[in-house]
Amino acid sequence: MDNIGNTEHALTFADLRVHYYTGRSYLISGEGRDKVFGYRHGVMTDIGDLPEAEWTRLAKQLIRQSGEQELYQQLFAWEREQSHWEQSPSQFELDVLSLHMARLPDNPAWCDFIPFNRKYRPEVLCKAEILWVKCSGCGKRHEMTGTQLKNIRDRSNGKLYCRKCGDWMPVHPCAHPKEGGDGNG
Repeated sequence: MDNIGNTEHALTFADLRVHYYTGRSYLISGEGRDKVFGYRHGVMTDIGDLPEAEWTRLAKQLIRQSGEQELYQQLFAWEREQSHWEQSPSQFELDVLSLHMARLPDNPAWCDFIPFNRKYRPEVLCKAEILWVKCSGCGKRHEMTGTQLKNIRDRSNGKLYCRKCGDWMPVHPCAHPKEGGDGNG
């Protein structure tokens, strides 16, 4: 931990990406039946197991140094709108910082890549491979990135869960809905 203070200026987002959360109990005082324990919550990163408070401080500092405060606020607002989970404010902030350190807004495999960037950073979508696919069951069209389609083909046998059909259905590339045609293109 001592060396982190000396290398803060050289930290990268990859260094602080969360691999998993950690925790351990520790003895505060007492002995026998009168022992008092505490619990330390932490985050495992490329630079080691950091206490949550230290990781949060480093992550926020890196965001400031990188000039990404606006992106962090956008991600925070997006998650606030999209999240259906009740979380404490500190846990919510930890989750949003984790998404930021993982560079999700820049990852075309992220399920919210298109809607998030369409809302906050449309210039990112100009460089992305955007495709339309059609559900073979109901014909509903879905917009996705090439990376997302590749992941569906590699991991789900080419099937996507269709909320309209209520089942996992094969998807096939098709034309943009506004382009007309039968969508078999």
